Amino acid sequence: MSKNSRISFSILFAVAVSFALLLSGCQTVNWNEKWQSNFIDQMAVARDSQMLKNLVRMRYGTPPVFTTVGTVTEKYKQAPSQISLSGAVTSVLGSSVDDNVKSENNLLGQVGIGGTRETTLSYSPLIGKELNTTMNQRLGLETVFDLTQSGFSVERVLAITVERFGPALNAPFASGPTPDHLPKQEEFDKYDGILAALKSLRQQNKIRFLKAASTDEICPGIKKEDSREKIIACFLDDNDCSCQNNNDPQWKELMNLLKIEDSKGILILTDSETGSGSEVKVRTRSLFGIMHYLSQNVKVPVRDREIVKISKISNGEGCGEEGKKQDGWDCSPAGQRFKVVSSDTQPQLVCSRPWTDGDCASVVARHNGQWFYIASKDHSSKATFALLTKLFEIQISGRETNQGVFLVQ
Repeated sequence: MSKNSRISFSILFAVAVSFALLLSGCQTVNWNEKWQSNFIDQMAVARDSQMLKNLVRMRYGTPPVFTTVGTVTEKYKQAPSQISLSGAVTSVLGSSVDDNVKSENNLLGQVGIGGTRETTLSYSPLIGKELNTTMNQRLGLETVFDLTQSGFSVERVLAITVERFGPALNAPFASGPTPDHLPKQEEFDKYDGILAALKSLRQQNKIRFLKAASTDEICPGIKKEDSREKIIACFLDDNDCSCQNNNDPQWKELMNLLKIEDSKGILILTDSETGSGSEVKVRTRSLFGIMHYLSQNVKVPVRDREIVKISKISNGEGCGEEGKKQDGWDCSPAGQRFKVVSSDTQPQLVCSRPWTDGDCASVVARHNGQWFYIASKDHSSKATFALLTKLFEIQISGRETNQGVFLVQ
């Protein structure tokens, strides 16, 4: 083969390989994984920012607005003008006379494809009578205690979803717009005592919450009581309900706080106001009530204190380190587990060093010229916020409340 023929062959070979690379580019780039990750991020940001925005709106005395993300569409548009093809062919060729001389061909190529990516979110407003009923209806006991079996701690769930547990109250008037007065601290302390006792028993695997038609299904030897629509809490001995009186100090402490006698290690929890004297009455909140309660822990800037309602604090109330009084709901069961802070500047959502990079947020919303966010290092608030979003998803699941669609691109 002549020298010119070999050069022509090498060039044609390079062009053919480059064209093959161009055609197979979509097969070698794994776009699915990248797009799926972007879908998840877009859905999560839309859900979380809406929930936080509504909490802030409720703190400012304005009603919430709910939407749901129907679809997330992502398009990748290839720009033909940005397709580039570059390459180099080097060759050490033998003489056209002596073909026995060793020859070597090297092929180097690069293919570039340019384009743009567009993400479109379709939102559907959540409205209608069914939604209002769902949002204003008290949570069922089964829903509340199912959450304690799903990774959420029992004290966190009961701190925000329940207004009353036995004789202890958890700011029932905070289930609506900001009340005139902060509840007395002794009310919070009493409720916190029950939460602490339940937490201690749960951490030591000494209590279990069950659903049964009657008490004799759990403990055949005790008096049969109808427990439909109720929750049974039983003391565990070697991972089974003990069904007998016991001297466990944590269980006895819980009995004393609830002001009931130990009925063979069994507690019947009911949300009925007409239950028997041996039952523990538990009154839950609605989803709107939970959001109102949590909104009290949105820290508004000083300049906005004139346009939001502040609950009055009686003498001797309030809490703080070393006796420093605080004007808020920090001492409430919800306030100890949830806080939204504000800033004049937009906090970062992606922080390489959240402890040193200044304001770093896990979720952000803007309202009235301020940035409101949950700090990325505030793990307790993040867990409570995750619980709230889960409750919202549970309550609106299966509801036909979508009317109209609007797109955000």
